[in-house]
Amino acid sequence: MKKILCIGNRFAYPDNFGIKVYEHLKANPPEGVEIIEGGVGGLSLALHFETDAPILVVDHGVGFSKHFFPLKELPLDHICGYDHDSAFYYLLKTLDKPDIWLYVSNDPYWKKEELQKRCNEIVQRIKQL
Repeated sequence: MKKILCIGNRFAYPDNFGIKVYEHLKANPPEGVEIIEGGVGGLSLALHFETDAPILVVDHGVGFSKHFFPLKELPLDHICGYDHDSAFYYLLKTLDKPDIWLYVSNDPYWKKEELQKRCNEIVQRIKQL
């Protein structure tokens, strides 16, 4: 079963983008896709990658040049310090899995009225994997 792993801080806009996607997709689950709320789990999210299934990680992050890209293109130059955010991205970089993709809301402030459109795009992307 394909997975969508939504991460972010539910109490902090715009970092709550992944959580808002999670809430929307749980209310309207796409067939054949497991929707996971990762919160601010950091390294504790490693267990979700112990699968051969395609995974799409949904997050908010300023500094990314595009919304949708494969894990092998994950840039780490914007990460500074060691917190849950950097730990999770470093975890992703250690994985050797070709079927992990990222969907990042790279806008400094994503617009709530665009959430439906973004969720539709995310569902279309996971179906293509």
